[in-house]
Amino acid sequence: MPKNNLYLFSDTVIKRKDHTIVCEKIIKSDEDEIDFEERQFQQEEFYLDPESIIPSGDKKYIPVESIESLFSFGSVRFNSRFLYFLSQNRIPLHVFNYNGSYAGSFFPAERNISGSVLIMQCLNQMNKNARVFVAKEIIKGSA
Repeated sequence: MPKNNLYLFSDTVIKRKDHTIVCEKIIKSDEDEIDFEERQFQQEEFYLDPESIIPSGDKKYIPVESIESLFSFGSVRFNSRFLYFLSQNRIPLHVFNYNGSYAGSFFPAERNISGSVLIMQCLNQMNKNARVFVAKEIIKGSA
């Protein structure tokens, strides 16, 4: 199954249900103020494809195997267990505001962190000559 990016353009609650991601659009009452930009994004809302638009209050179940990355352009609610689930499935979460300005990302931790590499890094940190060598190589690489 090909993997696609999942875009969330409205206020959404996302959570884990078995081995799927459940997206539920948050229903706003008439009393809630909705600005022009938010209305514009709600009209452009799409997920994996244009046919999978989620009506207000409805839930959309998306298999985790079909998701490459999550991009949120609205207010998204989730818990730490959901982040752990994303980490297990190596799915990054990128958060933007309604104007499209980047707010931050959650990247899953590397699974196979080599103990021997970590030990060598610590030993090089303790050696002043090795630290200077690595610093020079970083400067050369950036130039």
